[in-house]
Amino acid sequence: FCPLTSKLNHSCAPNAELVRSGPGALSVLEALSDIEPGAEVVISYIDTDIDVDERQRILSKPYLFVCACSRCQAEAC
Repeated sequence: FCPLTSKLNHSCAPNAELVRSGPGALSVLEALSDIEPGAEVVISYIDTDIDVDERQRILSKPYLFVCACSRCQAEAC
């Protein structure tokens, strides 16, 4: 991976998407919405079309963190 894209943080409400076209291919970071200057660019490491409990379970295993993004906080209530 490119050193820049390897530093992207996760959110279950991403504002960008990492697009890859194959092994050894150029990676493209595509905005999913307008991103204000100075705002963090975040991607989702997982499929976000699942409920919050399942997202948390999936993220806790290989990624070793509990997601605290705005979407997870809102859906956990």
